Amino acid sequence: MLRRIAMLIGGLVWLLAGCTGGGGDNSVATPNTSPIQWDRSPTTVVFRAEIRGGQYENTFQARNEVPPCTIYGDNRVVWTIETAGATRQVLYDIVSDEQIQSFVNYLAIEERIYEYTSGLDSALPSSTNPVAETLRLNVNGRDFYSDIFGGWNIEYYQRIITACGLISIAPVLFEPDAGWLSAQAVPYASDAPLVVWTPSAAGISFGELAPNNERRWVQGTLARQIWNVLLTAPANLRFDEGDAQYFVALEVPGVTRDAPPAP
Repeated sequence: MLRRIAMLIGGLVWLLAGCTGGGGDNSVATPNTSPIQWDRSPTTVVFRAEIRGGQYENTFQARNEVPPCTIYGDNRVVWTIETAGATRQVLYDIVSDEQIQSFVNYLAIEERIYEYTSGLDSALPSSTNPVAETLRLNVNGRDFYSDIFGGWNIEYYQRIITACGLISIAPVLFEPDAGWLSAQAVPYASDAPLVVWTPSAAGISFGELAPNNERRWVQGTLARQIWNVLLTAPANLRFDEGDAQYFVALEVPGVTRDAPPAP
């Protein structure tokens, strides 16, 4: 019990450490009335729940990954939901400082997030890449990580994901205006799900992108169409162009996990 109290107090100390604020271009622009502060850059991850590892970790298909819930420094919340028919949707909202601060308080006090650790790096070696649910909280100058190997269970993770999405009071279905399009040539597979791609109609050829691992910035209707196809398809979806097949990715800055910044 004493250890749990000490750990909880330690977490609160980290929250209170932000009371004095900070300088620089990304310092908090609003009056410093809360002990919970964060870097206001739109690329800063304030909170993220995601699943790492598994067969697609560090593969080309992972470029399309949208974490279950992310809060960014500019107060955007981006999260995914499963709909009827096991399809996935991406939602987003811009929320207030108070909503984010309330969520951080919930993590620190009710869920005691700072009591847990990250055990993934110390997991026993395996022939497969272990799957691990992970949590990240980045406030008051402390970038904290924990994972399912560090003391909590899947119910804990699911509860926090639900709470993250509930920060929003007016969620909007996300469709991109633009994104980085790339392709990877893959061996022909007759039994894989397939989309026929006509470069003359689309104005872009995967045969041009794949050889040099080129990312090309695409906008408008084309970006939205590719996004919706990829979002509702399995990870092994292939695009058929001429006599070749390709994996395709559309990386959207501030939405997909590791997208490069916009040009």
